[in-house]
Amino acid sequence: MAEHQGLVIVDAWDYDAYIKKNNEIPYSLECAKDCKEFSIFLNRVCEKERAKGTTIIFDIGFNKVIGKIIINKKTDLILPYMYENNYMNIIQKRGIDELYFCGFHFGLCIHDRIANVSESTDYKGKLGVIINLSMLLPVDTFKRKFERFHKPNNPSYKPDHAWDYYLWTPKCEFEKIDIGFP
Repeated sequence: MAEHQGLVIVDAWDYDAYIKKNNEIPYSLECAKDCKEFSIFLNRVCEKERAKGTTIIFDIGFNKVIGKIIINKKTDLILPYMYENNYMNIIQKRGIDELYFCGFHFGLCIHDRIANVSESTDYKGKLGVIINLSMLLPVDTFKRKFERFHKPNNPSYKPDHAWDYYLWTPKCEFEKIDIGFP
């Protein structure tokens, strides 16, 4: 059992504000709509996780948080682009010994953030990606993203990656699953 868990919601940023600021549509309008709807589900997850004492961390890059996300200003952390030292400061101050990543987008930003912690810090606690709390880009598949990190002869293959994969359960448990390739 963990002393303290942290749940990092990656890139829950406001597509409308991004479009207005940058005068471009990231990915697609359909993707923006999906992100808004998925955010409602993440709110419920965060509500349940806060109740059991999990630290909720929003890693939003250089953008504004999506309007559908409910933030508890007393307990949640909202951080701009989180470099490795920011993660370590949070981990040390909060006593986090299990750190789980989810949000937007699986196999891309989520994996970039967890890889930064895994490869660039001396963190010795449990690291994981929560599959069912992570959204894919419309052009991707889970299989392709898993292969990117876990199948030999792929450019991003990491045979010694230091994270595992989990499913979040309604009982607020992170259930470890094995992802294997023949």
